[in-house]
Amino acid sequence: MCRAMSSLRPALGSRWRFHGPLRRFVNTLRTHHDGVLAFIGSGLTNAISEGLNRVIKIVKNRASGFHNLNPFTDMIFLTVGDVYPFGSPR
Repeated sequence: MCRAMSSLRPALGSRWRFHGPLRRFVNTLRTHHDGVLAFIGSGLTNAISEGLNRVIKIVKNRASGFHNLNPFTDMIFLTVGDVYPFGSPR
């Protein structure tokens, strides 16, 4: 556990009266503190997969005339291009 979270844990666990948006933020930290620490440590998100999902849905909506999976797959690769989630290959 990082030093910042260990110093924050007593404040999050106390019986303070938080109101409105601050209460919601504190409850989010209580519920998802493992995920927050994992993001801070690694910096990885699911933004790439969410973006690809959006592109695939757009292609699917445009591709109403495809009768099998091969042209649909080709259209996805033509639209997305080369995707390298951890930077370009060397």
